[in-house]
Amino acid sequence: MNKRYAAMQRKYTPSKPWPRSIQKDKVVKVLHYKGYEVRTVLVDNLEFMGSAKKWRNKQGRFMVMRTAYTPTGDYIGEPRMARFLFKRGIRIVEKAFPSHNVCSIGFNAKQGKWYGWSHRAICGFGLGDRIFVSGWKKARKDGKTPFVKHGDRVIKQYADAKLAAKRFARSVS
Repeated sequence: MNKRYAAMQRKYTPSKPWPRSIQKDKVVKVLHYKGYEVRTVLVDNLEFMGSAKKWRNKQGRFMVMRTAYTPTGDYIGEPRMARFLFKRGIRIVEKAFPSHNVCSIGFNAKQGKWYGWSHRAICGFGLGDRIFVSGWKKARKDGKTPFVKHGDRVIKQYADAKLAAKRFARSVS
């Protein structure tokens, strides 16, 4: 654990004796950036710790988490991921499907591309690329076919590019 995180842990963790019941997550700090916000949240681990002492960490049952959200409240992920996306010009960030919990597609207006990503990969799709098809049969056997060429149909509209980004995000998640 780094010194900065340890200092945050000491600052926000309530003093003992701790309550016996599970406490609600408490937002203790919000930093607003252009296009996203970073929330520092105090989380009660009591329900995950169980009664066994082996689950208790040195800091006790509370932990401090830093997470990034869109202005509308959709979860992006770690602050590092949000910074990565916004530094690369991906300003419109949204969930690929309404049932999802994490944003995994976004639009870069300067490049005119829709991007799909997960924790493992990211790829941008623009006009002239191909609509992504996972497991495309015509791909090279050595795996060196670029993702923007995985498909038969050419992207002619931004709606097609968004569809390709959604398919790619689903494929790599």
